[in-house]
Amino acid sequence: MDIFEKCEYKIEYHNGEIISMGYASEFHELLVSNVIGILHQLLKNSPCRVYGSNHPVFVPGQTANYNPDVLVVCGETQFKTYRKTMNATLNPSLVIEVLSKTTQEFDFIDKSANYKKISSLQQMVFIDQYRPTISVFNRTDTPNEWLNIDYEGLDANSNCWIIP
Repeated sequence: MDIFEKCEYKIEYHNGEIISMGYASEFHELLVSNVIGILHQLLKNSPCRVYGSNHPVFVPGQTANYNPDVLVVCGETQFKTYRKTMNATLNPSLVIEVLSKTTQEFDFIDKSANYKKISSLQQMVFIDQYRPTISVFNRTDTPNEWLNIDYEGLDANSNCWIIP
């Protein structure tokens, strides 16, 4: 995986394929910054830290390296080191993807399947930037089982976060 050491721009890596990261829309970035701000406030007295998309996640046992829009790590961060200044997180507790028309299928199907293989991951959140819809996946106590709850509308129940 030395491609990350040589590449001078942000990429993702999935099943042996390099995926170039494009520019995000203004609304996408506003959603991301608002989510990061809310999570910072919710988690300010906890052992959890909030990161943006410049903090990649490596999926152990897979040929996958992703840049979720937001990720949260609770406890000590574990890293896969590519080079001295380039690390990918191995143990996220929460990943959030803001869906766009060009990435929606890849994020929701391919990335989520690999995210589920990360043993530390407790929650995945997918935010539709075009409609007031959020899909939340919570890991259950049963191995390989995830509970999916979809929230639709502006007055949907906002109490969907499980991270402490």
